[in-house]
Order: sequence, then structure tokens, then C-alpha cells
Amino acid sequence: MAVLEYNLTTTTDPTLEPVTLAEAKRHVEVNTDEHNTQLLTLITTARELVEAESKRSLITQTKTQTQREFPASSCPIELMLPPLQSVTSLKYLDSDGTLQTITSTNYTVDTAREPGQIWPVYNYSWPLTRDVFNAVQIIYVAGYGDNPTDVASAAKHAILLKIGELFEGREPTPKMLSSYDALIHHLEYGAYP
Repeated sequence: MAVLEYNLTTTTDPTLEPVTLAEAKRHVEVNTDEHNTQLLTLITTARELVEAESKRSLITQTKTQTQREFPASSCPIELMLPPLQSVTSLKYLDSDGTLQTITSTNYTVDTAREPGQIWPVYNYSWPLTRDVFNAVQIIYVAGYGDNPTDVASAAKHAILLKIGELFEGREPTPKMLSSYDALIHHLEYGAYP
């Protein structure tokens, strides 16, 4: 199966972060409220870095993946930054340049596979698209769940390590880098919640 080029954006950010302000304050050993705004920003930044480096969506968010074309007629579309929860819509530009929606009766969604996939149903082939960038548009929901408790403890710990590094404004120690890298590797290739 050929790998198709794609573009991925977050269209709806998570409503909650996997790490709370109280957890971040405990981690960096801050007992006052004077750094709250900075720490809230660092929580989001750290989560985004962990997601990018682990190639995973940690907490529920909506993604838009675009690509130039569909894969071969009976091949699946792979949706990046798992885990996949659901597919909201699957659209494409037809050869005339008109945006069309493929009804959900023409495809099945595999949320168990990593990354998640969309398969055409039996006797249905992906349509031809106009030869332009981003001719195929998939909107989907990804992440382990809506609550911080749904996120793997390894991910939460990696976020806290990154918050500590960013808050201190210094280079991390080799030991901290080793621990952080091990947690990211675990998230990318290892066990999930």
C-alpha cells in the first residue's frame, strides 16, 4: 500500500488538559498563584509537544486530515495521530471541483486499528478526485477520552517532565532527557490505556 501525502490540523482543541494546574504546581514545587497563567500555557504547550513527539492524540480533540487523492479503490484511508474515536465526515472534490460528501453507508470505520482506518464497503470504490492538493477531507475525533483520567500515566508524566523543563528555562539534564525519551517511546510503540 502506497503512503499518501497528507496534511493534518486540529480543528477543535481539547476542552480539558490531561494535567491539571494543581498537578503542574506540585511538580514544579510552586505554592503560590503568581505563576498560574504561565503554568496553564506550559500545560498546553507540553501536551502538544508530547502529542507531536509520540504521534498520538492524548485527549479528545477534532482533527482534519486532507490529502490529494484517495488510496487505491479497495485500500483504507489511514487517519493519523491515534487513537481514533469516530469519523465526522468524509468529503472530496470531484473532477468538476464540486465538494461531495461520501455517506457513511459507503464506508466502515476501524477504531481498533492503530492508526484508525476508513475502508470502502464491499462493492464500493473510492471516487476519482480533482487533481489538486487537499482534494480529500476527513474530519474525525481522536484521543483516549474526554477526561484526564482517560490518558495514560506515561503521557501525563511526560507532560509533567516537559512542564518542569520549560518552567525552569534551562536545558534538561541527561537523566531527565532519558526518562522523557523513554516515556515518548512507550507511548508511540508500547502499551496504551
